Amino acid sequence: MSGSKVEHKMVHNKAMTSPWRVVGVRACLAILAVGVIAGVAWGQTPSATEPVPSAGAATSPTAAEPDVPPTTPGTATVASTEEPVSERWTTTKDGEIVANEVYIRSGPSANHYPVMKLQAGNRVTIVGRTGEWYEIYAPDGAESLITETYVDTVDNKTGIVNGDNVRVRAASVLPEWSKDRSKVQVQLSRGAEVVILGTTPDGFLRIKPPTGVTLWVHQDLVAEVGPGGQREVKPMSATLVPGDAQELPPIDRAAMGMADTLTTADELMNATEERRTLKQLDAGVKEEMKKPVLERQYQPWIDRYQPITQQEQDEFARAYAQKRVQQIEYLKEAAESAKRMQHLVEVVQGSRQVMMDERATLPRVVPPVPGGFDAQGEIRVSAAYPPGTTPRRYRLVEPGKPPGKTIGYIEIPPSVTFSPEDYIGRYVGVRASEIRPLRGGSVDIIPIYVVSELVPLQQPTPQTGKEEAKPQ
Repeated sequence: MSGSKVEHKMVHNKAMTSPWRVVGVRACLAILAVGVIAGVAWGQTPSATEPVPSAGAATSPTAAEPDVPPTTPGTATVASTEEPVSERWTTTKDGEIVANEVYIRSGPSANHYPVMKLQAGNRVTIVGRTGEWYEIYAPDGAESLITETYVDTVDNKTGIVNGDNVRVRAASVLPEWSKDRSKVQVQLSRGAEVVILGTTPDGFLRIKPPTGVTLWVHQDLVAEVGPGGQREVKPMSATLVPGDAQELPPIDRAAMGMADTLTTADELMNATEERRTLKQLDAGVKEEMKKPVLERQYQPWIDRYQPITQQEQDEFARAYAQKRVQQIEYLKEAAESAKRMQHLVEVVQGSRQVMMDERATLPRVVPPVPGGFDAQGEIRVSAAYPPGTTPRRYRLVEPGKPPGKTIGYIEIPPSVTFSPEDYIGRYVGVRASEIRPLRGGSVDIIPIYVVSELVPLQQPTPQTGKEEAKPQ
């Protein structure tokens, strides 16, 4: 499955043509309604928000920026980003890519250009999150760009920055995106050292990303790896519910035209039997609102306020009760919208799980491999199944420069007597007693080869990659 299809499936699955598309539209409208209702109910004025710049709005590459204050020589400062402030964790987390051909992007949205692809099993270091996007340290194989005239070098391998606040930009190693370079990653000061990887025809050096540079990947395409090497299964995004306010807003008696000769709130609310009842009802509603939003029962309280809205002995109490009923009805509608949203999410999650379970049962058609083997590739240690864990599994990847495409996983059964560690880093032919799909909800169905025999092979020549591997 191509990278574009992977992202389309994982990131934009809400747009697929199915009955769920209607559900998704209705759900979005419900969320909007909840937000409006909650704001009105609580008497809140929506706060102004600053417009978010569009992705890729940075200008074409430039060199030193004299209007930026200089920094300490030999250091890198993170450039100001175009995205809203997001979570940046104090400790990093390990993650493993769960599908093949996954785009790693220059920023936290599908509008930012991709800079490289990673394969299932590749390890990443997660440092934070922006919305549904994980921020990760630049993986091996990533590149950056810096203006050539602002780097001094004698061997074309290492260079020293000769200007202040020289911009470093995210480079794409993907041919179709190689012209995109609008994303500024850091600014290097005079004396900073860079590792040179090559040059471009338009006056830039391709360099190894400086320390601390980050990129982004969608959270659904990464599994967090715990201390024991087990991958964490992430649920769908949490349900949105109205703001969890803890009490009703006060009634503005002056705004209601109900000025009273009694000056204190206590005197005012104890002057008549109706007002004392209102005071008790307000205390009861306050306790009700301490419950979780989805557990609150508003209708019984509305029913208790209604008689006071219909009496004529106390005009102030009648107007007060009418206002309270209006407020509680708003809250009731918001809570009912939240319950409907919760139900929709549960239905979608259940259907998604059924779909993934059915997909896992589909037989995988494994193409024949020359030489009578079930698979061929280079054996590597898996971050998800480190040595010492059960089951004993290793990655089988296509040979070549990193990151390497995952062909599948090999599983070493207890009946095998040889040591798989002797084959790590070697190109082998795999004969399997069983081939089954890897369960866990990844986009591509990745096979697991239960090993009966491993045969060291001569790696195919990179010119063709099609020659039949020969046993050593």
